[in-house]
Amino acid sequence: MKKIQLDFRKITSIEHFHSEMKSIMGFPDFYGANVNALIDCLSSMRYPDEGMSKITLSLTEILLIEVIGLSQSNVVILNNLLVAIENVNNRELSRGRTPSIYMCML
Repeated sequence: MKKIQLDFRKITSIEHFHSEMKSIMGFPDFYGANVNALIDCLSSMRYPDEGMSKITLSLTEILLIEVIGLSQSNVVILNNLLVAIENVNNRELSRGRTPSIYMCML
């Protein structure tokens, strides 16, 4: 299992959220900073040859996202994160695999 941490006490806008995700995950310079780009980049973790994320996972490995201060985030930021995780995991399930992202709220 690999783990990252998002501190929503420090993330103040949707732009800042996408900037943090790009930095933490190592998304490419052309990352689109929107929910669709986030879904695509997170979905590619199990396909390292695509070069969309510096964090890579084997086909059975899981990324744990530890979230701090989620209740302090605005609805748009929270929605982007939840929609992305749901879509990434649904893609994996549709391929007959286990979800690739778990989220833990601290």
